[in-house]
Amino acid sequence: MALETVFSSSAKVTFSAITLFVRNQWGLKSAENFVAKTYDKIDLISNNPYIYRALGKDPDVRIAFITPQCSLVYKIHPTHIYLLYFWDNRQLPIT
Repeated sequence: MALETVFSSSAKVTFSAITLFVRNQWGLKSAENFVAKTYDKIDLISNNPYIYRALGKDPDVRIAFITPQCSLVYKIHPTHIYLLYFWDNRQLPIT
């Protein structure tokens, strides 16, 4: 059974910012492809929450690579997946 996914306010802001950046740099089609790939990953996560590696000491906080340039950090709860934020992999590493 798939778990519901919930966007945090940070996830909404960072997803919008990265989507806008992709659109401005590479065009509308690239932005649409990025959004489609992101939602495919979110569907995969909702069906298999532990598929990606844990981030840090909390085994319920995980990181999923969407593209070589972008990752999604999320937290697993018993009833839902909480999308914490999107990360541009070209920034300093997440610690």
